[in-house]
Amino acid sequence: MSAITNRLLGVSIVVTIIMMVLTGLYLDWSRALVALGQADLWWLLAALVLMVINYLLRTWRFRVLLDLTGKSFPATLGVTILHGMFNYMLPAKSGELSYPLLAKQHLGVSLNKSTATLIAARFFDFGVIALLLPLTLIQYSESMPGWVVPVSVGYCLIVLVTAGGLLFYLRRTQAPQMKIATRFTHRVSNAVEQTLESLRVIDRRRQYFTLWIQSYAIWLCVLMLYYSITSALGFEATLGQMVLVSVILIPLSLSPVQGLANLGTHEAGWVAAFSLFGHGFDDAFSLAVTSHVVLFVLFVLIGFCGMLLVARRGA
Repeated sequence: MSAITNRLLGVSIVVTIIMMVLTGLYLDWSRALVALGQADLWWLLAALVLMVINYLLRTWRFRVLLDLTGKSFPATLGVTILHGMFNYMLPAKSGELSYPLLAKQHLGVSLNKSTATLIAARFFDFGVIALLLPLTLIQYSESMPGWVVPVSVGYCLIVLVTAGGLLFYLRRTQAPQMKIATRFTHRVSNAVEQTLESLRVIDRRRQYFTLWIQSYAIWLCVLMLYYSITSALGFEATLGQMVLVSVILIPLSLSPVQGLANLGTHEAGWVAAFSLFGHGFDDAFSLAVTSHVVLFVLFVLIGFCGMLLVARRGA
């Protein structure tokens, strides 16, 4: 496991260096610095407020999924913020692993239960995008290349079929008797079954209306956050374009071939999305880099607040 981690870290460092070299070669630095220096402070403040609201909503959703009634909201908020920061900073979504560990340490939640919660949350996230994407395709179908529609439809089908298949399996099966953990394979099997049982518990609560409302609100905040950042940098965009940016970023962020703090992934996603809408490479690349700088600063600020919340509870 450590060998795999070291390889991923090595790849991330290499990609980071390559991305820095490409940025030095192709970025119009004077233009980027002017955009950052003249960024609209009110739009930046709106972006910060939206990020805070986003984390409050994510914390509320985690509390519903974990059934944490009566437990400290600030502690859950701190865990959610730190998970978000690690997920942003570390490559290949490896930061997702921080959530079960943080939830166990600071909320007293078992690894299996928190893992099930994270899986459920991600299905809702992917589901929201899968339901919003067709509206974007209808609105911008004439300006997009022909391959975008089948790829997008494929994404929607994969998400919906996978979610439906998992739900069908959970409702048609029962948790088997736990094996005596004498072997590593038995321990892994028990952990998987306990996680599936935690997913069944979430399903039996039937809180889907609340969870869908929370998830749509979360993604509305994400889209408006992207919109606020682009507006702050003097770039005209629409919420529909932000949907496409999010859809492109999702598979890219799952790839192990990316730099630290989403370096490379962010730029590729934003350049690809805005190129589809007819913007030139120079414009799209400048926006990608400058928006990444803004996002990085916001994540650092929010992450610091998360550390204070967790430290305050542990004091």
